[in-house]
Order: sequence, then C-alpha cells, then structure tokens
Amino acid sequence: MAGYLKSQLQAAAAINMPQAVRAKVTGELGNGLKLTSFVAHPDVQNDEVTGTQTLTFNIDVSQINETFFEVDGKPYDANRVDRTLLLGGVDEWTLSSNFVSHPFHIHVNPFQIVKIIAPDGKTDVSAAGAVDNFQKDSNGNPVVDPEYPGMKGVWKDTLFIKNVANGGGPAGEYKVTVRTRYQRYIGDFVLHCHILDHEDQGMMQNVRIALPDGHGGVSSGHH
Repeated sequence: MAGYLKSQLQAAAAINMPQAVRAKVTGELGNGLKLTSFVAHPDVQNDEVTGTQTLTFNIDVSQINETFFEVDGKPYDANRVDRTLLLGGVDEWTLSSNFVSHPFHIHVNPFQIVKIIAPDGKTDVSAAGAVDNFQKDSNGNPVVDPEYPGMKGVWKDTLFIKNVANGGGPAGEYKVTVRTRYQRYIGDFVLHCHILDHEDQGMMQNVRIALPDGHGGVSSGHH
C-alpha cells in the first residue's frame, strides 16, 4: 500500500507541482512519504477571535405536503449572499440542527473544533475520554456514539451536526463551536449540508470574503 501511495503521489506531483518545488516534493515522497515543508494549522487562540457566526440547519415540514430544506430559516438563493466576511478576520461559529442531523461542509477555509456541547447543555463531548451517550434507542437505553469524543482541537472541513432521538421523546440538539481564519482567499464560495439531496433542495448558503474598507467594514469594489 505504501509503495502504491508513493507512486501515485509522485506521479501527481510531477504533473501538477510547479517546477520550483517539484523535485523537492517528489524526493521527500520517496523518502518515507515525508513532507518537511508541511506546517500544521496553529491553534486559534482566544485573543485572535474578531467576530461570531451562527448557523442552524432546519427542515420545515409545517405545511401540508410540502418540505423545505433550509439554513437559518431560508432555502438557497443563488442571487443572495448570505454571509460577507472580512479577509484577515477570525470567527467563532456556533452550529446546530433543529431537525435531525446534518453534515456541515464549508469550502476554502477549514475550521478548528472548540467544543461540542451535548443536549444536556453542559457536557463537552469533544473532550478526550468523553462519553457521548445522549441518544436513546426505542427502549430508552443509551446509545454510545464514538464520533465526537477526542475531536477537541481537530481541524476539519466537514462535521456531522447532530440532533438525536431520545427514546421517543424530544430530539436532542448538540451545539458545536468551531473557529476559522480567513487568511488568503477573496471571493465567493458555498457552505452546505453534505447530504447532496438536502443541498440540492436548498440547504446551502453563499459566503463572500471581502477586503476591509479601512473604516471597519468591507469593500464593495475590489476585484
């Protein structure tokens, strides 16, 4: 497996890497798949955070014979920019789902998991050694889910945002807190539920990262 992976990565580097770095990358891949130039994302510190964002997935079934897949109470509109964010900013996002569970996916910028609070409103199930047993089966017995424990501090671009059944009672909503930096990219992209059927039916938003205007806002005239 390692030999196959090495050959495939070296072939891809030979095709896609700029000449200035191609020999270095292919050489390091041949030396135990080592990439010495790789630098892990540094942790997002408290004093870096410059703003907040909230996002809620929801499926509106309040109308007879109608189902609406939404983010923050709205279905996707290709002509609407839902979030305009500032280049150089660092946001803390709170993610939740108020109807069943959905995988959150955002393009361009990865995010770091800060905490994931269980439906009891206090237990951080992202901590090392945590036990996430807040879902109940039809008999009321706890179901242990290994997905979240140990996730604290991990960088992701996709994360399951849970809302779980609780033995036939009210659903259990998790509150997921993540942080992300907007460092290089300027322009538009999307975030969405990674269940593509949900995305295609409207569970998506347009996101714009814009330059600062020098007055605390964002520029509307950049390229």
